[in-house]
Formats: sequence, C-alpha cells, structure tokens
Amino acid sequence: VLTILVDFNDAVVDTGTGNGINLQQAKDRMFNETKSVAGWYYNASLGTLTIPDDPDGDGFQDVFGPYQIDDNYGGTSSDCTPSTWVNKARAAWQTANPGKDINLYRHTLLIVPNYWDYKPTQQEGSPFKLTRACTWGGVAQLGCGTSCWAIGADARSIFHGVLAHELGHNFSLHHASTDTNNDGTQESEYGDTSDTMGSSRAWMKFNAAHADDKDWIDPADYEFRTIVASSSAQNFDLLALDEEAWVWPGLRALKVKRTDTSDYYLSYRLPAGDYNNVNTDYRNKLNIHYGTSSTKSYFVTALTAGQTYNDPHNNLIITATGETDITVGGLST
Repeated sequence: VLTILVDFNDAVVDTGTGNGINLQQAKDRMFNETKSVAGWYYNASLGTLTIPDDPDGDGFQDVFGPYQIDDNYGGTSSDCTPSTWVNKARAAWQTANPGKDINLYRHTLLIVPNYWDYKPTQQEGSPFKLTRACTWGGVAQLGCGTSCWAIGADARSIFHGVLAHELGHNFSLHHASTDTNNDGTQESEYGDTSDTMGSSRAWMKFNAAHADDKDWIDPADYEFRTIVASSSAQNFDLLALDEEAWVWPGLRALKVKRTDTSDYYLSYRLPAGDYNNVNTDYRNKLNIHYGTSSTKSYFVTALTAGQTYNDPHNNLIITATGETDITVGGLST
C-alpha cells in the first residue's frame, strides 16, 4: 500500500487542529500504534493478510507527503474528481521520489483534508470555512486488478476506521447491510455495525459472511464449517469470531443454506482480543447474517441465550442454547 498525504490549493491535511493529521501520526496509525490499520487487517484475517510497512526496502515506512496537488478541495459536486486526485498524487510522489518504483504498490491510499475542519458551518473568518466538492468521508474502488485506489477524509480520531473500510472495498467487500425482516429487501446499506464495512468506525472484526468471502476462516483448521440442515437437531459450540488467531482450535462460524443464491452465517461475537470494540447490539450474542452470491452481507438478528429464530425460507430453527452453544434443526422435509 502506497499511502500519501495530500494537500490542495485551498486545503491542507495537517490543519494544526485535533482533527488534522501529520506524517508521523499517519505512520503511527497505519503501522505503529497498539491498534493500527495494518495490525487490524492481520488480526481480522487471522494472520492471512499482511500489509508491509516498507515495500521499497529503504528502511523507512512507506507513508509519504504531504504533497500539494494542483486541484481544489472546495467547489460543487462536479468538482469532486477522486480518480484525478489519485493520478496527481501519484505523479507528485514520483517527482519527489526519483528512482523509486511506483509499481511496487498495488494499492494507492490517499489521506486528504478532513471533512470535520472543512465544512461551511465553520465560524465566519475561520481559515477552514469551505464547501467541499465531495460529500463523502471516504471512497474507493471495489475490487483490485493490477492497481486500485482508496481515499480517506475522516478526522484523526476515527480515520483508521475509514481507511480500513475503504481498503475493504479494494479487497472486493461490499457494505455490511441489514435485512431484519429477512425478506430479501435491504433496509440500511451501512446498518450492520458489527462489521467495519458498516457505518461504525470502531475497532472490530468482519462479520462471518465477509470473513468467509475472503477465506479468512479456514475449514481445514476447523474454524468454519458448512452444514446441511435436517429435521434432526445439530448442536455446536462456537468460539467467538473476535478471538485472536492463536486461540485455536475453535469453530468460529457455521454456514447453512438459506436460498439457492444465499446462505446463513452463524457466529458468536464477543469483545475479545486486541480489536475488541464490537458494538453492544451484537456482543455476547449469536449473530445471524446471510451472504449472497454477489458477496453482499446482511444482518438479520442477534440472539441471547435461550432465544430462538424461525427461518421463513426453510422452516429452519436456530436456537442459542447458551452464550456460545447453538442448536440448528427443524428443517421441513
């Protein structure tokens, strides 16, 4: 990942406020802090995904800038051209780093001026009073071929969340959505806040559907199991999806057919491990999601011990018999 801090003609990334960010702060949040973006991806992927801090091997962490590009941060929606910003930032990096190979980096990650300082509601006379051209806090390409890009514009206190979220899009992950009626109709595109691909910026791991999509929970290690439902009850004991990779062995999630194009994912969530801020609506509960063939995920419900969910598609009965114990059965024949 080539990470670049970017200044504009009318806005700077290091505003000198608590919302701005300088180069060292960006390096620390990416790699050095107790909770870092790179550490989070390694942890959330159960050790599968590593983001190197020095791909060019020069002994310095590969976070650069700020570089000023000849473009404006303020304006109207027609002036919001993130792909142009990426191209200009990459060109600025190449100018500042002659002899280095930009092709070492598959991902380009821009940190641009935060949208908390740059907003039109700032007091008159503020140096940060500006109507931004873009209304998002982050944006990224979905999927990554030979190269892709992502951009974060959150304030320093939470910008780790937007960077993790936008890089998730590069890894082909869609937003974490909700369908609590379980009728195939999305209720809230960002509503599943048990997953960083929802609207939350807290440090937490992915839901089971997203983890399975990236093969981060491994059936060979008994971390994940696909079951075939039947009229006979099947009992399972789950390890929390949030536990660290070295907490092994442990079954972290179950997958069972929902429809011909979707599957249920059953997982237990707990505020455990280094990245343990899973939201209270999901913690200490059996979480039921479903994932589709288009790799989208939807939260359905969360059960406390003793609660039962009756599936409307297959008459499947899912019971949280204990905090980490599940019974799956009742399938009609």
